[in-house]
Amino acid sequence: MRFATLKPGTRSEFVIKALFDKAFGIDYKKIFIEFGGSVDYFSYEAGADLLVNNVIDCFAFSVGKIAPIITSIEDRTDIILLPVSQESLNKLSDAYGTVTLEIEPGIYKSLPAGSDPVKTVGDFTCIVIRKDLPESLVYALNKTIWENKNFLSERVKDMQELTPDIALPEKVQAHSGSVKFWNEHK
Repeated sequence: MRFATLKPGTRSEFVIKALFDKAFGIDYKKIFIEFGGSVDYFSYEAGADLLVNNVIDCFAFSVGKIAPIITSIEDRTDIILLPVSQESLNKLSDAYGTVTLEIEPGIYKSLPAGSDPVKTVGDFTCIVIRKDLPESLVYALNKTIWENKNFLSERVKDMQELTPDIALPEKVQAHSGSVKFWNEHK
């Protein structure tokens, strides 16, 4: 198999590497090569083009649930979204605090209405800040994000899902300004 993901050091490659390591107990960089395949690293756009042009067989990456890169690929070739077993998802969750995400039928052509949802790794987009920032500043940052949720959702559709109940994942350390803001809005 000619396998590709995003460049090492990206969140996407970290999640793919962690999935193979924690869920399957293998080093994806070695296993594909040992079986006569290849492993390459590309941007979203380059990987999509190479998959469409039959230069690679599998392009694995993490994106939001509604991802234009997937619809771009589907507009040019037939694809299948591969599910991840619940056992594998649980192992990754135990190691890194990821969640199970279900891609619902009807979002993509490759998953038409009436199909079963596809289980996959759900991770979080985080805003990383210094721990020593004033609580009032971090509170204001969270407030700005919340008050501009609709604007942000026009650019990143998954922002529509932001709610006070999910803003602070259980296994992720949060700044006291964030905790204060989101707890006030539950």
